[in-house]
Amino acid sequence: MAQATQTYTEWGLCSISSKTRGACSYGYDLTAGQGACSYVIDTRYLYHEHEG
Repeated sequence: MAQATQTYTEWGLCSISSKTRGACSYGYDLTAGQGACSYVIDTRYLYHEHEG
């Protein structure tokens, strides 16, 4: 497992990656998600209520 650290990340990533309050680096596995497929479905459907 190859580890990497990204510094100066968003506060949300900092808070889930470290138990130290105020720490601002995000640790992650470089091989995470390897071999996985993802699909994004965007219908571009917008609901507008019309009054007439």
